[in-house]
Amino acid sequence: MNHKNKETTSSMFPKNVRSIIFRLSTEALVWLDGTTRDDNGIQIANRRFFHDLLVRMQFSEKSEESGIPDTHLSEASPPHTSFPHFVFRRPLLLHVGQMQYSEEILSALWNLGRKRVRNILQRMELLGLVRTYPSRIASYMTFPCIDGWTLNGKGFIVNPFHVKQAERNEQEGRG
Repeated sequence: MNHKNKETTSSMFPKNVRSIIFRLSTEALVWLDGTTRDDNGIQIANRRFFHDLLVRMQFSEKSEESGIPDTHLSEASPPHTSFPHFVFRRPLLLHVGQMQYSEEILSALWNLGRKRVRNILQRMELLGLVRTYPSRIASYMTFPCIDGWTLNGKGFIVNPFHVKQAERNEQEGRG
């Protein structure tokens, strides 16, 4: 039996990313620190769901050295077997700050029913962690809670999809 802590494996960290600047609400931090039970009754930290999405975000256009993306896209091979990769019927050309997803794939990855996956994504969206753009053709999401990141050997990259605090307050009606 594999007793390795799956929440700290190297696959949980975005490849070639040196640092990420997050802006999280107190409510988001509390939710990320909480847990959810999967379909087998095993408790999973909510941060694991967020990390599973974050590690697949597009952090750069193309790597100059190899001509391949700096993150794991649907066509990329995972670094090891504990990191399942996504295969999409209709892969999107992602921009920096985006991630393609499928509720069906997340359901299998997280061992949760699709309705529970949808509820988790909606909760993340309400907390400002992600913004989803669902579609029957090809769904994608952005991460408005991220101000930007630094790649190894490169400067700071501003997240084109981040939401400033003033905009968050307006959206929440605190204007």
